[in-house]
Amino acid sequence: MTVEIREAVRADLADVLALWRTSEAAESATDDQGSLERLLDHPTSDLLLAVEEGELLGTLITAWDGWRGGLYRLVVAPGSRRAGLASSLVAEGERRLREADCRRISILVLRGHEHAAGFWTATGYELDERLDRYIKPLLPE
Repeated sequence: MTVEIREAVRADLADVLALWRTSEAAESATDDQGSLERLLDHPTSDLLLAVEEGELLGTLITAWDGWRGGLYRLVVAPGSRRAGLASSLVAEGERRLREADCRRISILVLRGHEHAAGFWTATGYELDERLDRYIKPLLPE
């Protein structure tokens, strides 16, 4: 069986949200249909999917703001982990950002998720211990 890495379309969004829920991904205020539709419409962002025989197995959001790239929502279905899907999604995300002349990528990893930190380190990313993240919701959740 071959896994296809492709861009999401609107018909995929319910499956994306379901995967995030069943994979125990950290919840976000933007985990809803409308937010994902806006993401699909954004010209410098992609929602990449890993799909095998019509089944959604993984996701990755790539974002480019003209200054820095970001990779978000790297999620792989529990039964499909440790099979190279995350690495394949990241490689495609990096390729797309490189083509956009992105020179640097930022990743956010939740504290206490050592498996995620280990993955990113093994993939060549370095922890920047100088930073803390501050957020401010602009709309009610």
